Amino acid sequence: MYGLLHKSQDWDYEKEWRIFQLGNKETMKLPKPRKVFLGANMEEETKSRIIEIAKSKKIPVFQMRLTADRYKFDYYQIK
Repeated sequence: MYGLLHKSQDWDYEKEWRIFQLGNKETMKLPKPRKVFLGANMEEETKSRIIEIAKSKKIPVFQMRLTADRYKFDYYQIK
């Protein structure tokens, strides 16, 4: 469970929220996201669904990717 909720301090600058729900409980009220970042290795079906939802709500979507020349991620916006 700890691994799902916490990241290394190296990523602290991201100010990321991690939210998940277990069971069939009511949904929490959350602020509207300003951006969505998709993981570099996401399954295509999941990625397509998230893109569809984000675009319908006019939320910009970005795709993460691992750079070829060093162990670092960068991203680009999906139009």
